[in-house]
Amino acid sequence: MPVLLRIAIRNLRQHSSKSLIIGIIMAVGVMILVVGNTLINTIDTGIERSFIDNYTGNIMITGVTDNKISLFGVQSPGGFEETPTIPDYPEIMEHLASVSGVIDITSQVTGFGIINVEGAAEDKGPYMGLLFGIKPGEYSRIFDNAKVTEGENLAPGSEGLLMSRSNLDTLNEIFETDLGVGDKILITAPGSAGFKIREVPISGIYSLEFDSEAASFISYIDAQTLRVLKGMNLGNQGEIELSEEETSLLSADSFDAFFDVDALSGEAELEFEMSEDNIFSILELDTGVNEDEIVISDDVFAEKEEVPTESSTWEYILLKTVNQRSALRIIAELNLWFDDEGITAKAWDWKAAAGPFSTTADVIRIVFNIAIILVAIVAIIIMTNTLVINVVERTAEIGTMRALGAHKGFIRRMVSTEVFTISIIFGFLGMIAGIIILLIVGLIGFEATNAFLEILFAGPVLKPVFSLFSVLGSWIIVIIIGMIANIYPLRLALKVQPIKAMMSE
Repeated sequence: MPVLLRIAIRNLRQHSSKSLIIGIIMAVGVMILVVGNTLINTIDTGIERSFIDNYTGNIMITGVTDNKISLFGVQSPGGFEETPTIPDYPEIMEHLASVSGVIDITSQVTGFGIINVEGAAEDKGPYMGLLFGIKPGEYSRIFDNAKVTEGENLAPGSEGLLMSRSNLDTLNEIFETDLGVGDKILITAPGSAGFKIREVPISGIYSLEFDSEAASFISYIDAQTLRVLKGMNLGNQGEIELSEEETSLLSADSFDAFFDVDALSGEAELEFEMSEDNIFSILELDTGVNEDEIVISDDVFAEKEEVPTESSTWEYILLKTVNQRSALRIIAELNLWFDDEGITAKAWDWKAAAGPFSTTADVIRIVFNIAIILVAIVAIIIMTNTLVINVVERTAEIGTMRALGAHKGFIRRMVSTEVFTISIIFGFLGMIAGIIILLIVGLIGFEATNAFLEILFAGPVLKPVFSLFSVLGSWIIVIIIGMIANIYPLRLALKVQPIKAMMSE
């Protein structure tokens, strides 16, 4: 091998112009791959970190629908489609408590609302907002990107709206108002029962730890208010079964019997004696000997205190897991459990939850990969032509070596070593050049010019995320491309006849 390497280096020096052309092509190819793969990796990492940490968690559970569903609703080709609620919610939550690898759980309702301000001019507004109906305590524990800077956070059982400062500033600019904490706005939302309107107070203003224009577009609202706006069923979602005795009360004849009314006279026959003791027993009065000592129980006229109960009507269950690998296992286990239990629910990964944002990133990756394939094809053609010219110019040299006893195997290894040496040296230089370009990009800090780029960059400024796998992989890919380009010239070199080669000199 050392002898072949020395011969290969000597040949490369002797044909430096051809070697330099091939080397530059390889270096540029590695540089493009390193920069492109790193940017794609940055986009993937940015979207993943942004959505898993702030919105979707690792797993999303929804009801079953024929169309694609994300945290932003159902993506229906026909337009608006109602997001299905999660069936058998208590049973699912009970099961999730026993699933290993799940760190935390919360539930959510999502909707779009048209925001107006009472008393505003007719030519002002309206303003469209994205509403997340949440469980305040749970949600802020799992997704802690939003920090309340003014007012108060949403509290369980209370009604209110959390808006970002930028969102509120935009609202005030549109309606030419000066709304703040404590002020009320009107929210209109489409639902199954048509459009509904609700007056909601602004309970607080939040800021983001990782600021994003797209993220600040979201307003957090108590789930009960959003359910009302969407016309969701707040009661039992199952069917109510009545006994035969209960259904008999619905018949026409049952009403006369129920009230014991004489059909001819229309007079009711009361079997209840209107005595003083009976009246006192109805009113729960303490009947003493002296009427002046009558004591009325405090429970008689006291208003019944409404004890808030948690509704089981939710559109999403969001799970945080130990890591993404455990999430894939849990998704498979949950979907299998849903099928076994006959529950029409489904578990999805964070990419499905991210919806159109993740899809766009996949499209960008596909477009980039297609461009890389086209560049690779062009590079192979150029390198192949260059190597063919190189072999033709060395016909006499190769023929002489064959005449002196060099076997085809030796010629094959020699030519392959030359191409491999060029790939190693110039591929390394291209890799270093790509890393330098990315470092410069990171130092300059390209700013996102719109909300979509902010999500792709995982922030307002692009910070490339290096991956050792993608960097070294780009180098290896170019080496493989070089060896593929060497196949045809190598076949030409092995076909050289010693006598003809020496005569051509």
